[in-house]
Amino acid sequence: MNKSRFEWVSGWASCLLLTLVVALLKFQFHELWKDEWQAWFVARDMSFGQIFSFLYYEGHPALWYVYLKMMTPFTFVASEEVLLSVAHLVIVFASSWLLFVKHRASLLLKWLFALSYFFLFEYGVINRG
Repeated sequence: MNKSRFEWVSGWASCLLLTLVVALLKFQFHELWKDEWQAWFVARDMSFGQIFSFLYYEGHPALWYVYLKMMTPFTFVASEEVLLSVAHLVIVFASSWLLFVKHRASLLLKWLFALSYFFLFEYGVINRG
C-alpha cells in the first residue's frame, strides 16, 4: 500500500521537528551526567580490545561503545560535549524516522507517543535507551 504525498511529507516533517525539539532541549537545558561522560571517556581512551574486556563492569551494551568509538576521531571538529550530544541526536533522528515515516499509525497517535515521557525525555534528552 503506497502512502499518500501528505503522509510522506508529514512523516518527514514530524521526524525533523521532533529531532529539532530534542536538540533544543538537549543543548539548552541538559548537562551531561556522569554515566554519559564515562561511556564517552571509555570509548575515547580505550582500544576495542580493552573496551570489550571492560564491559563486564559497565551497564551499557557493547554496540554503544563501538558507536561512540566511531565518533571520537572527530574531536578536532567540535568539542567532546557537542560530539556526544550529536551522537545522541543521530539515534533520536533514526528512531523518530522509524516512528513517523515507517510506522503505520495515525499521525496523532505517533505524536502522542513521541511526546511521552520516555520517548522524549528518557530516550531523547538524556539517552537512557
